Amino acid sequence: MSHCYAWPVDPREKTTYATLRRVIFEMASEQPVASIKYVDVAVRAKVSRNTLYRWSRGPVELLARMLDDDLDRIVQKNTHLPASSGDQTTVFDQPTRELLGYVASRATIYRNAMNPRLDSRLRDGLISQMETFLCDRLTLHPEIAPHAQNEPPSEFALAVFVSYAASGAAGAIETWLSRGDPYDIGAAAEAIFASAAPWWLGRG
Repeated sequence: MSHCYAWPVDPREKTTYATLRRVIFEMASEQPVASIKYVDVAVRAKVSRNTLYRWSRGPVELLARMLDDDLDRIVQKNTHLPASSGDQTTVFDQPTRELLGYVASRATIYRNAMNPRLDSRLRDGLISQMETFLCDRLTLHPEIAPHAQNEPPSEFALAVFVSYAASGAAGAIETWLSRGDPYDIGAAAEAIFASAAPWWLGRG
């Protein structure tokens, strides 16, 4: 499930959040994520290390938090999809392209977090957000899940459906970043749709 932090409310916290977001994105775009030092983040952001540790335990966790906050907003915009699109377009078309568009906009950061696989904290953020999205879809439309011998799926089966799909999509995004063109959103989306179980897709 989503593990994003609460959005800051206090004006001073908002300012600090915006500064830390800008700085960690800049630094993660400039160098391998694993090489970022918290003392350097503090210097560039002009904040104390104690301030940093109130936000996260380290630079990669801070980066994961900022990316996760963005991904969470995309997921929350798309939580009420219909069961079916009514045509041959998947109901996931727009949300998937929006998610991939965000990843493409941060492609340098994600690639700098690969050695050779994506850092587990960033990968877990992708999986968690997609699990939230898919759980919400099954809660809203339980009838779409496949039934075995006319029996509704168990909670365990539903959890497997969600985990398998979310982890697979995260792996596909990881492969797209490492081996494909991270700006060819259409190619990535079509490959993901072709790999997905048809019952998820909500085609008419």
